Amino acid sequence: MGRTKTGSYTETYDKDDKQIGWKFTIPVDALGGKRVSGSGKTKKAARKKQAENAEERLKKLGLTNANINYDKLTFKELCGLFLSHKSLEVKESTKEGYTVADKYLFSKLYQFKVNTITASMIDGALTELQEERNLSASTLALYKRQLAAVFNYAVVQEILYTSPMRKTAKRRQDKSRKVDIAVLTEEQVRELLRRAKEDDKENLKRRKVLVYPLILMGLATGCRLGELLAMRHEDIKDGKLTVGKQINPKGKITTLKTDSSYRIIPILQEVVDKVQVYFSDMRKTKKSDSDKVETGYILSYPDGSHYTYGVAKDAAKRFFDKNRDIVPNTFTFHDLRHTFATRWIGKGISIHMVSRWLGHKDIAITLDFYANYMPEDEAKMLQVSRELLV
Repeated sequence: MGRTKTGSYTETYDKDDKQIGWKFTIPVDALGGKRVSGSGKTKKAARKKQAENAEERLKKLGLTNANINYDKLTFKELCGLFLSHKSLEVKESTKEGYTVADKYLFSKLYQFKVNTITASMIDGALTELQEERNLSASTLALYKRQLAAVFNYAVVQEILYTSPMRKTAKRRQDKSRKVDIAVLTEEQVRELLRRAKEDDKENLKRRKVLVYPLILMGLATGCRLGELLAMRHEDIKDGKLTVGKQINPKGKITTLKTDSSYRIIPILQEVVDKVQVYFSDMRKTKKSDSDKVETGYILSYPDGSHYTYGVAKDAAKRFFDKNRDIVPNTFTFHDLRHTFATRWIGKGISIHMVSRWLGHKDIAITLDFYANYMPEDEAKMLQVSRELLV
């Protein structure tokens, strides 16, 4: 086997172990993990065939002008290959995360050749991003992991021998910085639910999302919006809600992102019954189109068909915007999840249990958000434990 700057030669043999030719491979991974190879009787023929195969693949991706000379490969071109690869193997939510990182961070390095990017250049880009967007340490760390994935991809594909990320500066979390979250008081919760019922009278007439059951279930379970929308009656048994799927922003039912997201949450049967009675009462005022419905969803239109992610999110936003006199200006549907967590923590429920109900993969995440809402002694004790995680 021999190597060049751009690829490697391997002898090919027949069944009698007689060499019959050569295979030339370039580690271009624009099509989801498969290297581009070509075979021929001579090295020259193998390399020519490989180039033809590579060109054909790049044409399929719309990368007809891509240059396989890695000495001239720009970071923008590398990101294009990386994102094409990722689009074939990750969930939609993860793909969207990389798209955001590409817009705000990756683009800062676009003009540089991949093999000229240094750790100091990366540190500069990260610092610039943090200052521009006032990011928390945890969010900046996420961007850094996403950038590291691009360089790791380049190493695996033999575009680089080592990742410059290995020499970037260690960024310690600023413990004086508090994670800014919006939560509701008990009085605000009661008033919000009362107004939601009033709002739904008009929503029903226009076949809009009913916000009262949406908000009630969000406060009762702490689930993410997509998890709530995918919830079916069969998921609740003996006072336990099994969370195992979600409806993504494109309206598709998908699996959850991490193992910790699969969880069981205690839920009062009275809450579920209240939602059922609410829908039943509403349906009495509007004829159900039952022969066209998809049944089984807990949160649905009065005719039984399930809400879509975008419509439900917009409905919640419109309702919160209409009631800014009792909810913070920054309040979104996700803040119902924060309200769920702080209410139970404030009642003295174990932070470990609340972390499990929220589906956090690490209790440090829960502490970052909610340590200030814990009873004082318990908060101090767990802060000592938290310092061990740094």
